Amino acid sequence: MPDKFLSHIDTLLIKYKNKGIIIDSNLLIYYFIGSYHQNLVKNFKVTKKYGIDGYKIIRDILNLFEYKITTPNILTEISNLSNKIPDKEKIEFYHTFFQEITIFDEVFIPSKEVFENEKSRKFGLTDSIIFHLSKNKSYLVLTDDFELCKFLEFHNIDVLNYNNLFDILKVN
Repeated sequence: MPDKFLSHIDTLLIKYKNKGIIIDSNLLIYYFIGSYHQNLVKNFKVTKKYGIDGYKIIRDILNLFEYKITTPNILTEISNLSNKIPDKEKIEFYHTFFQEITIFDEVFIPSKEVFENEKSRKFGLTDSIIFHLSKNKSYLVLTDDFELCKFLEFHNIDVLNYNNLFDILKVN
């Protein structure tokens, strides 16, 4: 199974290398916190479940793509989650955060446009926008949200489930 799964991962990475990748909010804040200070990953409520090795996997995956896509909705969620960072570290974290977002192309989709599609109404706004942006095979999606992953797969959208990816890559 791992070899077959790795082959599938390789196929997706090659297919979307020049198209782009969208990373869901939880994984993207994980990336930003890991970029700021890897020790904070172990202590921050949102990221401590992942550990430091997973940050390196996300960083390496991002480096493979010419386009790294985000949305104002994803960045707003990250900003809200990062309010839980200890005050003594916030200023430096925000400095890193603002530096790191420069590698991303921010795509805006009006909320009313997204919710015109009834399929999009299954999830909140951020996940619905991810669905909307990826539904035409425009971008690969990386998420740890099992329900979103199942939904995207059901709609024939290419997605990598971080949890499966981490388990496979950790073994190899």
